[in-house]
Amino acid sequence: MTYQVLYRTYRPNNFKSVVGQDVIVKTLKNAIKNNKIAHAYLFCGPRGTGKTSIAKLFAKAINCEHYDDEACEKCANCKAIANNNHPDIIELDAASNNGVDEIREIIEKAQFAPVLGKYKIYIIDEVHMLTKQAFNALLKTLEEPPKHVVFILATTDPEKIIPTVLSRCQRFNFSKVSTVNMTARIEDILKNEHIEYEKEAVLALVKLADGGMRDALSMLEQCLAYDDKLSYDVVRMVYGLATSEEKINIIKLFHDEDSSKVIDKLEKMDRDGIDIKRLCLDIIDILKEAVVYHNQKNVGEMKLEYITSADAQELNNYLTTDIMLDDIDYLVEVINRQRQSQTSLFYLELAILKMTKLHKEIKEENSSKVVEEVKVEEEIMPEEDIQEEIIEVKEEPIIPQKEENKKAENHRKEDEIEKDITVSDDILLSILMNANREEKTNDSIIFNRIGLYELEVDKRKFYQALHDAELFASSKDMIIVCGSDIQDKMINNPSFNKELYFFIEEEFGIDKMIFAIDKPRRDKIVKLYIDARNHPENYNIDIDIKIERYKKEEKIVKSKEEELFEAFGDKLKVEE
Repeated sequence: MTYQVLYRTYRPNNFKSVVGQDVIVKTLKNAIKNNKIAHAYLFCGPRGTGKTSIAKLFAKAINCEHYDDEACEKCANCKAIANNNHPDIIELDAASNNGVDEIREIIEKAQFAPVLGKYKIYIIDEVHMLTKQAFNALLKTLEEPPKHVVFILATTDPEKIIPTVLSRCQRFNFSKVSTVNMTARIEDILKNEHIEYEKEAVLALVKLADGGMRDALSMLEQCLAYDDKLSYDVVRMVYGLATSEEKINIIKLFHDEDSSKVIDKLEKMDRDGIDIKRLCLDIIDILKEAVVYHNQKNVGEMKLEYITSADAQELNNYLTTDIMLDDIDYLVEVINRQRQSQTSLFYLELAILKMTKLHKEIKEENSSKVVEEVKVEEEIMPEEDIQEEIIEVKEEPIIPQKEENKKAENHRKEDEIEKDITVSDDILLSILMNANREEKTNDSIIFNRIGLYELEVDKRKFYQALHDAELFASSKDMIIVCGSDIQDKMINNPSFNKELYFFIEEEFGIDKMIFAIDKPRRDKIVKLYIDARNHPENYNIDIDIKIERYKKEEKIVKSKEEELFEAFGDKLKVEE
């Protein structure tokens, strides 16, 4: 028997063995079960995701004489399909048969009844390759085919299909196969073939395949042709991959003041056959995982696929989140340029020069800030001197009573302005007792989307104020949050609170005041809430909360005469 490649040997032979397309499989099975077979289907999605395989399984299932959730594999139709000689299932590759003559031949033969099965099924692969004339010839039959005909069109590029064809088909969008499903499938195949393997090598293949099951099996077979055991070193040698340690060292070298070190390293890797485009993509994945790990440590470790928690911590100790995000931006730009050119290394070297310059500027800026802070500290009077100054009391001139009262009143107003905004316990308790899940769900959009403003210069302060803060309570007029001490002081500062109010209203359409409380007070209110639930007679929870919104300052438009008068005053007066 001639050798058969892995992706053909392990092609799904029933719906149960399909990997990663559960929704599509369930929909098609329900259509068969309820006898609601459409006359035309369009399967769209990336290469190697199971479009043609599921088309064949569907064709077998609707022609099976004893179908019961799966084809029986025993009737004449199932056996003929298994041997690829069923007379009523016609496969056509539109890449090589894309003319109007081939389509007219299909239309003519479609009028005849099936020979063996219940349906005559036409599977047209890469249908987007058909000419415009061929599409037009197919239209009428596709819209009103004979009752015994089913068309299954498969494509990797649905955008090239004319809208009149798209509107006549039931469309199924195939997604890339997930990393988990692909890993499990490859490991099952390796065990079935009695081949030793390393987990790291399987993960490397899955990543290279980028969601295509057929590509993963083709790559696996190529590695096994090199060595009868699947190891990470074999995958790295066959496909020109760098090790995780090499990638992390390169990331560190990106910001070395001597950029020639990393450029020399990359040129050596290029000479050794390392794929530079793949290297850029891998470094982006590593930086992304390091950023996620730093900002979400509770879930960050669970999301690590390409580096360990120790690697992520090492990168966070060496680089700030802002610098890593900048690096990702530069590398994305490199990848976009690489698609238009074959000189991959050249664009990466340019990006490295930019990164080195940026890192140097940041270092200089930080060092200048430190110097300034030291100078300020030196200028501040020592604590002992301050105490002595307080003890010395100088006599002040006597101020008239009215003037003194006016001065005291001004001081009181200044104190009121500088004082942080507070909310009473009664109001907090009332909000909790009358809490509305819908209000809180609606307000959570602020916290779900606040990360979008992390890199916006003029709105980053709002991100810093609300990032990682807890949405404690929400009413129709107020939002109460609980964050760090710095966040609480920032939010409750009157001038910033006003800015925050207008930001929330403009960006999210939520017209509410936001106030902050610290964690001890939150715990206190929670205890009061529990007690009030058990003994409501002891509490007044029907407080009518009225909040006066901030008002935008209206700009006063002045006439030219008024502006001139303010600028020059008495000089404009005519002398008598």
